[in-house]
Amino acid sequence: MTKKRKPPKKTNYREHPSQKKKTTKIELLSSDLEKPAWQFRQIDWGGRWGWHQLEANKWQEILTKLGHFETRTWADIKSDGNNHTVDIQNSPNPEVLKRLTEIHQDDIDELFSLRLSGK
Repeated sequence: MTKKRKPPKKTNYREHPSQKKKTTKIELLSSDLEKPAWQFRQIDWGGRWGWHQLEANKWQEILTKLGHFETRTWADIKSDGNNHTVDIQNSPNPEVLKRLTEIHQDDIDELFSLRLSGK
């Protein structure tokens, strides 16, 4: 009786090493594991984008959504694709830097934009 040969083992090796899958390691900042908390002492009440223009129902809507953001980590918020960092110093709108100078906040390099409605 003859012994059957085992079939050769399959490997994940590809003919060309450049075809190997490349893995991307995403490094999280320690702050990405924290949840946001809000402070309103330096809020901009005046100017073109001033909070003074909001009606009470809009305030309630914004505060409710900020409360929902407080339940998530920064990594989670950043990963959903609707929120992003805004590079203030390279803003195409010169009014942004002008207003930050007026309210003595021109030392800010970037802000994080949170989408509160829509997609």
